Amino acid sequence: MGSLNDNKLKMVHIHSDKKFLKMVEDFNHPSIENEIILIGITNKEQQNFCTRTFFETKKDCSEIIDICNSSNAIVIYNLDNFKSTIINNIHSDVKIIWRFFGSELYKQLPKKMYSPLTLNMMSKSGIIQKAHKILLKCVSVILSRKFHRLERKKAMSRIDYMITISELEHKYINNIWPQLPPYIQAPYSHHAPKFTPLLCDKNPIMIVGHSRSMYNNHLDVIKILQTTKIDNFSFIFFFSYGDENLYTSAVRFELTKLDNVKLVEEFLSKDQFQSIYKNAASLVINSYRQLGGSNIMEALKNGVKIYLNKKNLHFKFLTDHGFHVFEINLLKKDLLTNNIMLTQKEMIHNINMVSKLASTYTKTKFQSQIISAISGKKEELNE
Repeated sequence: MGSLNDNKLKMVHIHSDKKFLKMVEDFNHPSIENEIILIGITNKEQQNFCTRTFFETKKDCSEIIDICNSSNAIVIYNLDNFKSTIINNIHSDVKIIWRFFGSELYKQLPKKMYSPLTLNMMSKSGIIQKAHKILLKCVSVILSRKFHRLERKKAMSRIDYMITISELEHKYINNIWPQLPPYIQAPYSHHAPKFTPLLCDKNPIMIVGHSRSMYNNHLDVIKILQTTKIDNFSFIFFFSYGDENLYTSAVRFELTKLDNVKLVEEFLSKDQFQSIYKNAASLVINSYRQLGGSNIMEALKNGVKIYLNKKNLHFKFLTDHGFHVFEINLLKKDLLTNNIMLTQKEMIHNINMVSKLASTYTKTKFQSQIISAISGKKEELNE
């Protein structure tokens, strides 16, 4: 492995989704040499680091393992079966850090993560039953799933640290899956706002959800919109990524019953994404778990009124930090009373709180924690 006595610590970042490549920029430090391994995607999207592309083959897996074993630490983005195999073949003196995305564990808790309406739709359309029947027909698939489950469990026990959006989330998942590795707080400094919007800049636009994912529980929100008279308001549904299935078909069908709906099905550029939030009045995310963090932070620093489900850990995290964020059960009332836009005072308050959050959880502090983790100085973490 790379020596701690060298001028730089060698870190290998293993990605399989180009949307999250910019996360590596949090590790930009004079003492760290970053290398990106891209699994199944091209390297055109990220030119700031040394990058290499591999695929999920035995030959490439062996080569990735060799690269990792010559490093000081590796960072796994979104733990899956292939990455679990890599982890289980890494030398014990190489630190392993897991950038927790959420779905790795939350997908095991459908009854906790999906609303009754979403679960009912899944049951009626047979998504769960059909998947179960297919598996029962194929013994080899069942054995393969058992093998991967054991590999994943073994990998989780090998991981040294995990990066989460908050201590609150780490405590929550650790209560369900005990003996998780210690957490490192993700930085928020890159979310620092650069301008102060004016109330008059806002248009009557509501953004719903952050992707096609069922975790958004879109159908509950659509039901509220269908049963509430709304004048002069338009709705944007972000539908640019995530699995296409019977659930998304049901969402599309229900949206045909609403007026003034725009379905965004292509991945937006950064400028396009920011422009929507600069003009929108409100954001509604009905997820029971944390997701869409970038959407939420973009909304906050653009003075957008946010409605979250109270079951979502992000709701408690934000309200604990003093943000004006609202429970989704207020949405119908606010629609009827035309109260779905923040006042200018509330906008400025949230923007100031984003600045405070960014100055509390800085990239500098994060990098210090990472370097301490690699060098084994646990006492310096999350002080």
